[in-house]
Amino acid sequence: QRGEGEWDLADKAGFYLSRPFFSADYAHMLTAADLVLSRAGAGSIWEMGIMRKPAILLPLDGGSRGDQIRNAAFCEKAGAALVLPQEEPALPFIAFLKDVSGQDAARLGAMAQAWERIINADGASRVAAVIREVLDGQPESL
Repeated sequence: QRGEGEWDLADKAGFYLSRPFFSADYAHMLTAADLVLSRAGAGSIWEMGIMRKPAILLPLDGGSRGDQIRNAAFCEKAGAALVLPQEEPALPFIAFLKDVSGQDAARLGAMAQAWERIINADGASRVAAVIREVLDGQPESL
């Protein structure tokens, strides 16, 4: 998908068959997905993690700060995602899909459960407690 101001940019570059941003349907699409193919930005990682979606991550490498590569490696190490290099993703991707196409569906379940070790759904409350502690000078239990 692409932003509204970049209608032709990705297609002209020959890298993608891009689609307009699907904001209205995104929550439904993510909920229905058994497996997510995504870049590895912090927002995407959070969305996949909070929904416990197994992922194949293709981190942006060229022109990035390296954060997507680090995010993807972290998720892969935890078992929640498979990371494919941007340069040659086709063969490992096809092999992975063949593995999970019914013969190894347990792998998807294990990947989904791995998000529980990464994403803390109560993170906002924990951060608020730390802020209150600093402002009040009184520790609160987390």
